[in-house]
Amino acid sequence: MTWPNKVLRKSKPSTPKKKDPHARPVPRFQRDEAVVSRQDRVRRSRANEERFAEKLDGRVATGSGNRAVGNTDKRTLGGDITALQFLIEHKYTEKQSMSIKLSWLLKVEAGAQRIGKDHALGITFEEGEGRSRKDFMLIPLEVFERLCRL
Repeated sequence: MTWPNKVLRKSKPSTPKKKDPHARPVPRFQRDEAVVSRQDRVRRSRANEERFAEKLDGRVATGSGNRAVGNTDKRTLGGDITALQFLIEHKYTEKQSMSIKLSWLLKVEAGAQRIGKDHALGITFEEGEGRSRKDFMLIPLEVFERLCRL
């Protein structure tokens, strides 16, 4: 039995494949670079919390960053740093702007009331190769008025 002769064709130059318009993009959490960047972000966030606490002669709260199991769970402190008479929720960003969420303020306020302290929101803007930082504090008006009277 003989095989039919195969016709040899010249290969066409490869053309770039068109993207399927119905293909779904790979979610960020499934990409390798997302895992590295998330780990890097968490590491920098913790380092900023420690630096912020050190500046205020305070300490990072045990379990900082942990989440409560439910709405009625009070096992988390509600803030990241305890310093002076304050419980501070600390946030940091590498961007030029940041939205402040009411839920952050309410969480730290509830935690501060449980332990008998005032509450505040600490914000760090970090930018550039040298990682220049600008730190800010957001405190309730009543606390600001009380501090001004001292």
